Amino acid sequence: MTILRLAKRVPPCLGGQERHVLELTLEQAALGHRVVLLYADGQATGGDGWEGHSVGRTGRLGSSLESLRFALAAQRYVRRHPTRFDLVHAHGDYAEAFAAVRLGRYHGCPAVLTCHGSFGRDQPWRVALRRAAFGRLGHLFLVSPEQAERVRRMGVATPVTVQHSGTRVGPLRAIPRSEAAAPLVVAV
Repeated sequence: MTILRLAKRVPPCLGGQERHVLELTLEQAALGHRVVLLYADGQATGGDGWEGHSVGRTGRLGSSLESLRFALAAQRYVRRHPTRFDLVHAHGDYAEAFAAVRLGRYHGCPAVLTCHGSFGRDQPWRVALRRAAFGRLGHLFLVSPEQAERVRRMGVATPVTVQHSGTRVGPLRAIPRSEAAAPLVVAV
């Protein structure tokens, strides 16, 4: 399967979403999938089975405007670099959802979204945008049952899976500084 992944930020930018995106990409590549990761901030050039491409920094425009700018840049990149995708997987909120749906239609494949953070206040205009964007997705992944309940209250009929964020678990070893993409903090 060839997967197009959209994520505004990747390591070494700090954060759980950034780490999740990289770990998911590495795991899918290890399973034999080809993953093309498009991002705005960070550094992810790729490896065995996956490639990372910066589509240009988003700047400090405010979260919604940054997301919109990133989504448009990702769409331009895909049009200039023809590859057929089997799945579009975006990480973010409504702007990334709209971009994923548009790219999924362009490639004739499903589009899914993972929302990693809280939705903030339920302002009517944001609820309307989320309802419109999330309702067009093939599937929606959320990191908490509370998010899932809010999506249901919005009237979104898209299938939802609550998938808590995690990281690879294996034998613990010291990670040389040259390998460390970003600090990893583990809380149990």
